[in-house]
Amino acid sequence: MESLRIQQGRLRGQKIKPPPPVSGNSHLTLNLVKEAIFQVLESRLGPDLETYVFFDLCAGSGQMGFEAFSRGFAGVHLAEIDPGRLGHLISEAKRGQFDVQIHRRDFRRMAPLVFRHPRSVIFLDPPYSFWQGGESEAVDRLVYNLAHPSEESLAELQRHREAGEAFDLWFVVHGPGEYTPTVPFAPGSSSLYIAEMERRDYRKQRICLLKFALS
Repeated sequence: MESLRIQQGRLRGQKIKPPPPVSGNSHLTLNLVKEAIFQVLESRLGPDLETYVFFDLCAGSGQMGFEAFSRGFAGVHLAEIDPGRLGHLISEAKRGQFDVQIHRRDFRRMAPLVFRHPRSVIFLDPPYSFWQGGESEAVDRLVYNLAHPSEESLAELQRHREAGEAFDLWFVVHGPGEYTPTVPFAPGSSSLYIAEMERRDYRKQRICLLKFALS
């Protein structure tokens, strides 16, 4: 297993303890893939990176969220539903002095929290079991919830508009399978649509980068 450590930013070099396995699964994002993802994000967001809130869903070890904190994102949220890994995240955040928000919540239910922030980056690396049979219906559910906000989330979007805050949402899906979103690629009946999509492969790991825009 690769050692886990912060690669860049103000906490560069700080080690992260590996989380307890779930049903024998100890899959972790490779350092090469982690660095590649953040390089892509930094090239897209540029100097505005520090105005974005980072969401690490299915957080596991927390390394992506902790890395985002070290690199200067405006805020970081980690979501994990497994009790053992949730406890690990809380312990590691305290030990490493990572100022992050940790939620015990299924990632499919995180969309309303995302809409509280006008600029967000979502990273999702679900368990490999979610990819069995090709595309993941669970990932689709989150993407659908993003493209079709609830009334409460629509109210949040309206508040951002009235405050003159530009809405910008980036979504990164990482896994062994190729993800093809099922929501529109052009303005339509949904409140949000996919304005850009980019795919990359790293050592048989696949990354899908989506940018959402308001219809």
